[in-house]
Amino acid sequence: MKALLGIETLEDIQKINSIRFKSKYWLDKYEFLKIYNSLNIFVLKKFEKDKNNTYINDNTAQADYFLSISKNFLFKLLMFLNYIKSYPTSQQFSTTWGKDHKTILKYRSHIIDIFLEYFYENPIDPSSRLTQKPLEIIAENQSPTGETIKKKNLIYSVIDTTIFKISKPVGHKNESPYYSDKHKFHGVKIQTIVNITDGKLNHISRGTFPGSMHDFEIAKKIDFKEDYPLIENELILGDLGYQGDQGDQKVFLCANIRGADQNGENLSPMD
Repeated sequence: MKALLGIETLEDIQKINSIRFKSKYWLDKYEFLKIYNSLNIFVLKKFEKDKNNTYINDNTAQADYFLSISKNFLFKLLMFLNYIKSYPTSQQFSTTWGKDHKTILKYRSHIIDIFLEYFYENPIDPSSRLTQKPLEIIAENQSPTGETIKKKNLIYSVIDTTIFKISKPVGHKNESPYYSDKHKFHGVKIQTIVNITDGKLNHISRGTFPGSMHDFEIAKKIDFKEDYPLIENELILGDLGYQGDQGDQKVFLCANIRGADQNGENLSPMD
């Protein structure tokens, strides 16, 4: 199966200009190859442990079997990255990739499952964010006596939630939790936290959440004392979807993040 830019093998990727590759697949080709190699090894190990494949006794047949899985995985991963790069409509995506809607959803679900399983078995160390230089935000508050108090907040990471379109759930007594009024389709959400400077992943939600669930409610599932402890004066930058009652421990600094060309401007705290 050929992906966009005529990619069928890893050798094809090596021949493509990295900037051109990134224009279609969100990552440059070197970032992609690093992720692909890690995930592909993980996928092959998963299949080796799969008891359903014990009928394959011949070593040659087994090698051919895993090779075919590997090729399919490359295609699926490229398709997935192109989707999150362009966010097309279902019809546009089907036309671009030459696959029907059902097949696309199946491929996308497979990649999401692999990512979640990979990060579940290979936990991310969130403390790696502290090796970068933070964004410093000065917040001004009024004391009970009317005095202006300035406080420096440190921003090491950014939080966001991505929704992935799914088919209308079949067999569920209540499908409404999966329907997003905002996006006008059924979906599941995955939440991630990344470094503010290099975009490196340092946290991913454990599993998916219904498409109708608010981002702030998903974020409240994170244990910021055990799983993601914050240092003194540290806050996590999020968009307006993370406004809400944060209780005694303020975790999020909310800003109207409107686009890459405007990020970093007017990042004043919003209570």
